[in-house]
Amino acid sequence: MQQSLTQARSVQRGCSASPFTHLLTTYFMRPVSSSVVAGGLLLASMFLLSACQLLSSSTQSAPPPVAAFNGQAIHYDELRAAWERQQVEDAPADTTQALLTFLNQYLNYRLKVHEATQAGYEEQPSIRREIATYTRERARPLFMDAHVTGPVLDTLLARRTQEVHSRHILIRVDEEAAPEDTMQAHAQIQALRDSVINGADFAELARAESDDPSASRQGQRGFEGDLGYLSAGQLVGPYEDVMYQHPIDAPPTVVRTPFGYHLIDVLDRKPRLPRTRIAHLHIRPDDASPEAREAARAEIDSLAAALSPDSTAFAEAAIAHSDDARTAENGGELGWLSIDQYVPPAFRNAVRPLDSDGAISDVVALDHGFYLIQRREAEPLPSDSEAEATFRERLDDLPRTEARRNALYASLRDTIAVTVDSSAVEQALGISDWSRPVAGTPRNAPDTALAVVGPDTLRTPDFETYLQAHSDLRGSALNDALYEWVDQRRLDHAAVTWAQTHASLDDELTAFTDGLLVFELMQDSVWTDGASSPSLNDDPQATASPASSPSNDREQAYVERLRARYGADLFPQRLREQHAAYQP
Repeated sequence: MQQSLTQARSVQRGCSASPFTHLLTTYFMRPVSSSVVAGGLLLASMFLLSACQLLSSSTQSAPPPVAAFNGQAIHYDELRAAWERQQVEDAPADTTQALLTFLNQYLNYRLKVHEATQAGYEEQPSIRREIATYTRERARPLFMDAHVTGPVLDTLLARRTQEVHSRHILIRVDEEAAPEDTMQAHAQIQALRDSVINGADFAELARAESDDPSASRQGQRGFEGDLGYLSAGQLVGPYEDVMYQHPIDAPPTVVRTPFGYHLIDVLDRKPRLPRTRIAHLHIRPDDASPEAREAARAEIDSLAAALSPDSTAFAEAAIAHSDDARTAENGGELGWLSIDQYVPPAFRNAVRPLDSDGAISDVVALDHGFYLIQRREAEPLPSDSEAEATFRERLDDLPRTEARRNALYASLRDTIAVTVDSSAVEQALGISDWSRPVAGTPRNAPDTALAVVGPDTLRTPDFETYLQAHSDLRGSALNDALYEWVDQRRLDHAAVTWAQTHASLDDELTAFTDGLLVFELMQDSVWTDGASSPSLNDDPQATASPASSPSNDREQAYVERLRARYGADLFPQRLREQHAAYQP
């Protein structure tokens, strides 16, 4: 990554919007005056949050630059992008005068970056380490999002607008079961599938054979295997894949999940019903006879004919006639129906056509009576951004996420070579039994190479730092702790390698590096009493040391010397003309 950053920087410098909390904190931690801190924060807020922009335009068609130094041009588009990215609340409007002031500040910043690069700051070991650390910290979450959480999230978002009615029969078998137990469970589920295909009643088989306890509990989700309508993220990944991919009414299919083998029958898919507040009126037959059922049906048909889409009339009818004593006194109010709440599929499907508040369903016939349902109000489905935020809160806890993460680790173990020096580990840690708990590295442990991951050498201090940051590993067996550490360093190596082709991260790392270089340059050259520039202190045209002036004066004098040294030019009239012609 460092090579690509340096090459990019030799062509063009700039910054992109990104988190610079560490660098801003560093400003506060340095023992400098408040005016110097304010100056540093001004630099950080204005330029560390800008993005590399320019090279998208050809030099032949680009307008003339609004500033230049040492053969490098600053064009209006670059300046404009930097201006827009540094805007905060109560920022001044983009008047010509405001942009002229900003151009001065931006030119000064670019000059400082150039000076730090010329002085070799980027090659200093401490800066290279800080850049490498930042690269790992930023690359890892992006890499994991691209390979683990991102694909899971994309699937959930694509499926969330549909809900699926399915039923299943479960034959339990542990994921770590012996092969003979697994084979027996698989043979049992296949035999059940054959029975269904040959005409056996799925519901009866589920009630008699399923290892899902809910299969025999009438009135619950899962009775006779019927899970009702469910949507994305509510079931384990392999089951959900069948829900959304298996053809409706095709012969049931077998899939294995962490719970065992499932025989899954997909019955229906429909657009997701939004969260809806409903009321109902229930007429229950007096007994199980056909005559009682016919009488109950006639009564509810009569009520339905007399009702209009009016919540008051429906509530009064429910109070007077509903056989559900629990809700009748509240006008039949059931509250909010959401995808997480189970109701019989026929009941849920009766709510779907109700497209306005007050609308009343057709009569719904269920085993325990007849229903009229009224929509009281409905909420729209969550927006894409709202749904994404909700899913992200749960992503790490989903088994499918863990499965993708484990698959990624397995793939990296196959593709990134690792060598562990067992003798060096035992000598550095003073442990020969790798099953013994490790509490940390001994005091004064030698700085020894313990392992090699790809091109990276991992040393004793690295292991101690990792143990300090992961207290849950203290007390673990040495073998477990060491290989967890190696696995994470392998992941870091893969993430950084992947990030070299990730353009937006490359821009961000360039921005971070620029900000870090400017900070160190100013610390050495201006902010510390008696400081002088590593490259300007031998300049025959240099005047008295800026250290003898107040910090703001020192910085101004320093910038003037940079402008003189690198032949900096501002072109205010070009800025005025191009700003006047600017069309957002």
